[in-house]
Amino acid sequence: MRHLLLCTGILTFLPSWLLAGPLWAQSPLVYDDPTFAWSDNRDPEAPRPSPNAFAGLQIGSTRVMIAYGSPGVRGRTIFGGLVPYGAVWRTGANEATTITFTGDVLVEGTAVAAGTYSLFTIPGERMWTIILNAENNQWGAYNYDEGKDVLRFTAPVREASFVERLRFGFEAVEPQAFAASVVLTWDTVAVAFRVEEP
Repeated sequence: MRHLLLCTGILTFLPSWLLAGPLWAQSPLVYDDPTFAWSDNRDPEAPRPSPNAFAGLQIGSTRVMIAYGSPGVRGRTIFGGLVPYGAVWRTGANEATTITFTGDVLVEGTAVAAGTYSLFTIPGERMWTIILNAENNQWGAYNYDEGKDVLRFTAPVREASFVERLRFGFEAVEPQAFAASVVLTWDTVAVAFRVEEP
């Protein structure tokens, strides 16, 4: 009985995402709990039409967390309309989207050091440019500085089932290979890129 009580006490201190089962079994992962954001300056109390959202996954010993504003389609033309082709986009709403790596990773095969980066994109009809930028605390893309880019690469667009609110998640999760793909889905568009532990 004493052992049972001890185990119960320990469980109460474990984070809820750890008790929920293997993370790779819950893709895509969207966390509404702002405490999941390790390095993010979003105000969790601010009511917003495009609410704060969080997606996270542990890849090997590295945690990957994405913090973003989640806008809705609301009957609008999104890509090529609200979000113009060929222009740098904050990849969400409100503050620029951020992606945090708690350890060094490879992003599409290129080494990226542990840290928090703004995740900008340049949408196109068939290909997007994905940008990791060192300035991780900015509103929108108004002060975007290309000189602070850490990495740029392209990713193909694919058709997806309609999603009203922009969301990030994970797919092609390979726990034994310490790899997964980050996927953004909004409207009928999806774009993904691979992250792995070296």
